[in-house]
Amino acid sequence: MALLPVKSKNRGPVAPPIDPNADDIVDEAIYVFRPNCFFRNFQPLPGGADHVLIYLQLFIQECLQKLAAKNPNLVEGQRLLQTHAMQNFSLPGDSNFPLNPFFEKPATKQDAGRVYLQSLEPDGESFIAGRPFRAVYASTATSVVWTAATSNCAIAASTSASTLVTCSQRGVEGLTVYRNGDTSTLDTLYVTLASPSGCFQWYMYAGWRNIVTAGTNASGYLWIVDPTFLAAEEAAGSASAPTVASKSLSASFASIGEYPRVLAPAVAGGRPVADMVTVGDFDASNGVWPFYFDSSATATARPVPVVIAGHFISIVGCMVENRKQLAFVQPASAPLWTSNPVGASPASSSTTTTTFATFKSACEPNFMLATSSLYGAAVVAVSNAAFQVSGESLLTSIINVDGTRIASVAMTPAGVAVLTGNSLVYFVNATTGAATLAQGITIAGNNALTNLRAVETCAGNVTSTVNDISSVVVAWTQNVVGAVRIFVSSDGGRTFGAIDLARSLFNGGAAYVRDVAVSRLAQGCVALVRDGNTGDRVLVIRDLSVAFAGFAFSQATMVLDSGIGAAPFVREGLGALIFAGDAVYLSPNLGISMFKVTLTSRNPSKPATGLDTSEYITQAAVSPNGAYLAALTSTNRVFFGQTGLSSAIEVSAGISTTQTVQIAFDAMQRLIVYTPSSTGDYVSSRVVAVGNEILSPRTPTTYNPTLTCPIFTWSTDLDPSLAIDVADTIILRSNVTALGNVSRETLFSFTNYSLVTAVTTITAVSALDPFEPVTDYKTLSTTLTLSARSVNFSGVTAINLQPRAANLACLDSSHRSAIITVGCPPTRRIVLKTNSGASGSSANNDSATTGTEVSSAGCDGAPASFVLPAGTWVSDWTTQTRPPYDLTVAYDCAAWGGAPLDAYYGVPFVPAFYVVDNDAVVKPVDADFGLWELHGRQVAYTLTASDAGCISAPQSWWGMMVASHNSNPLDAWGRWNYSPCYNSSGAPVDGGKPYTVFNSTNGQGVVWIGGYNGIYVFTARVLDPNFSYCNLSVTFAVNVYGAPLSPGIQAGIMLGFLVVLGGLLAGSYLWFLHDRRREVRNREMEVEKLKEGQNAGDTSSATLSGLLWKEKTD
Repeated sequence: MALLPVKSKNRGPVAPPIDPNADDIVDEAIYVFRPNCFFRNFQPLPGGADHVLIYLQLFIQECLQKLAAKNPNLVEGQRLLQTHAMQNFSLPGDSNFPLNPFFEKPATKQDAGRVYLQSLEPDGESFIAGRPFRAVYASTATSVVWTAATSNCAIAASTSASTLVTCSQRGVEGLTVYRNGDTSTLDTLYVTLASPSGCFQWYMYAGWRNIVTAGTNASGYLWIVDPTFLAAEEAAGSASAPTVASKSLSASFASIGEYPRVLAPAVAGGRPVADMVTVGDFDASNGVWPFYFDSSATATARPVPVVIAGHFISIVGCMVENRKQLAFVQPASAPLWTSNPVGASPASSSTTTTTFATFKSACEPNFMLATSSLYGAAVVAVSNAAFQVSGESLLTSIINVDGTRIASVAMTPAGVAVLTGNSLVYFVNATTGAATLAQGITIAGNNALTNLRAVETCAGNVTSTVNDISSVVVAWTQNVVGAVRIFVSSDGGRTFGAIDLARSLFNGGAAYVRDVAVSRLAQGCVALVRDGNTGDRVLVIRDLSVAFAGFAFSQATMVLDSGIGAAPFVREGLGALIFAGDAVYLSPNLGISMFKVTLTSRNPSKPATGLDTSEYITQAAVSPNGAYLAALTSTNRVFFGQTGLSSAIEVSAGISTTQTVQIAFDAMQRLIVYTPSSTGDYVSSRVVAVGNEILSPRTPTTYNPTLTCPIFTWSTDLDPSLAIDVADTIILRSNVTALGNVSRETLFSFTNYSLVTAVTTITAVSALDPFEPVTDYKTLSTTLTLSARSVNFSGVTAINLQPRAANLACLDSSHRSAIITVGCPPTRRIVLKTNSGASGSSANNDSATTGTEVSSAGCDGAPASFVLPAGTWVSDWTTQTRPPYDLTVAYDCAAWGGAPLDAYYGVPFVPAFYVVDNDAVVKPVDADFGLWELHGRQVAYTLTASDAGCISAPQSWWGMMVASHNSNPLDAWGRWNYSPCYNSSGAPVDGGKPYTVFNSTNGQGVVWIGGYNGIYVFTARVLDPNFSYCNLSVTFAVNVYGAPLSPGIQAGIMLGFLVVLGGLLAGSYLWFLHDRRREVRNREMEVEKLKEGQNAGDTSSATLSGLLWKEKTD
């Protein structure tokens, strides 16, 4: 076997070729692979080089089989072949090596030929980076020059990879190309061209296209049109009925089974859109499908995406394209605003320069608004999740409340705050749709308001109980010297309070506000202010006051505005604030520390790092998951990066230097470029192919080396949604495996550091020596333990994890994000332990441990009803009336946790509980809790205030109900008003008073009183506010048996016993007398007979007379 030079990074038994640009054996194997694979059989030459060639062709075939089996994209294919190249292959001398007849058996495992083949296989790394892998994924090739085409295709005069090739008819066409500026790579591609499958379109006629009033039914018609033969009305969108051609086309599709259906990319008012739109049967006489829109279930003003689609039925290879429509549903109570409400005067909306702005809703990722000087007073609604283009001029009559123009918009869950061209702020209520003029804003001189801003990240369905900023709106005057007052609203824009920033500045009179962001990281507002000649300063505002002054951009190395025209601004990313102007800076701690993001260009005509001399940043955007960052410069260059990395790379976004655009990320984390239309009120949008841009090599390669991801594998057990209660901990694990001496730690960040505490532990899964070159893969494990920071703060924070070694080539595996709810977990509850001083339950949770599932008692053996004795139950909690009659109560088995537990009257009932999520035990309840008998049946307690060690009067459920005059006892006492009796500031304690608070450690128990058996129904509630964010309670029933009888009943029973006993004694005596008399009579009869016998001469008469005398005597 020949040992040939190989262009490889891996060390082997041979030296690399002298000419690094010359072909090696791997290049030759790739070159001859295609022709050789068409031969069923061929005879290899006996030379050693041919043996290596055959070996490599088999290896290439295996790589292609791996790719064909998975059909991966570019990044997945790289990872797949990297894994394949690092596996242990069979080699000459192994029993399973398929080419043993062609290779001599090596003498040892270290034979040079064997080691040489091993060095070829891991060349899969370079094999992936620049060899046949690029041939498989041809899209990675750059500078593809189209040189010739058939007569049916025309090629635009261009030398770029985006050359337009236009073909006039369907069929197979041959196109000649060469790649990477090398004409020796000339090749012919054969492409099959077909008409687009969706060459017809749905047409919608509806008078409600813009506005629908909730509670009403709107109707319209659908038909099919051919875009090539549109009538003027159909082309303008004003047709109310189909043309003859459209009727015929619709009838043709209807005859083969086509009909429209409604798709629902979003929900409206909690109800699926598909349930709100009904499509009727085809109307053959009119050539339309009627449809009906039912908005009765929509309670709030909101956009409703409507997508009309067919059923993929085609005629001559053509089917009907989807129709995408946005409607806006306003509540029935929404007024019809006039163009000039009281206090507003029209202002001109004309402008000399083209302006364009987009306003996103933090919690409606499917929707945003756009304004432009091209639109005049109109507002365009854009769906930036479901659709790529919006052609609807919507919301104008809803949002434009004074008929001038829309200067700025801030959308919150409470409603929409609108700043009009008159410098007036209106609040549009999300529920009623009513618009009111905001209160609390006073403007001095010519300092008219120019901007509104709301929080740009959504808190989800759970809001913070403290410092909730979901409805915070800030208004300010931008870039006007001396105008350093900002106005902050906490109710969505209804009312504002003024904050004067001058007191926190050195040169307040010469200062002006650059930008203000509503920040979850700050739990308030962050203002970027130009402080006179001292530079730009960051101010943090909380609770309508300046909390502290942050970083000052006055250092020579950190300047936001050097006077070249930049308008610095601030945005919020995941766990960091983003400041931009002359450069881009990240701050993880509210402006105290600043880190500059290195902007890297791969364009040889531009600086390798940084911007041109007169270039600056005009826009920045952060993806919804907080992982990606994009920046737009004054020359419309786009840089893309990650919020956890220190650099961003320039990507081609197809924007000319003169275009007016907005950049943003959509709900699927894609970078979008939005452009206003100069001919109509709509917005065009385009996805930037960031992945292809970053992974594609650029020439010259010496200037732009290929970017590769150093991470081999990365895994984490992070769930998309997590919840943390007060005393809970969440443990997250991350394992990073990489080749080479690179960092393997996992970085984490939060959007709200005030909610959680994090502790990390790092463990080396496989040894790594930082002083030695690493030739294999090593793994590092990072464990992150999260807990709630304080019971006083709850809310939602996003968490992002990413390997420290990640770069932009690791787009598909560079980060993981999740939403953490710091508050009450939605499935958390408490259950009664079945050995809580009771017996007889069918449940089995008396000795459950953490993580085990508990079973419910079930309803077997539960009574249908039970009786409450007279005088033991309460009919009116206000007066605490106890009626003197019995009450029959239906037993609610579902609400009371199953069949009742049995409890003996003479033994105190000591309840104990578990905290469970779903049915899995989390922990025992070891906090203070109280018991309340639902019907007012009275019980006693084993402990007194003195027994419990109280130093102030203890609370009780009865006492709290009386003190609060609450008609519902269950609302009288809970974690919101509980105060333990160990607080010396309470009322004086009476040591003999009952202590009614339970705890797993104090031995408190219920003592049954009154001598009543029967069913008691209790509600148990955790009182300790430091135990959980949840209001934990459970209702259960106890069946008491074995109660002693009352004294009256006992006396009655004794008297009855004595009476019966006396009667028995008297009856027995009378019966004895009666029996004795009968015997005497019988004896007298016998004596008479004897006397008669004496008279007859009987000799025993004297003896009988003596016996008779004795019996009488007895």
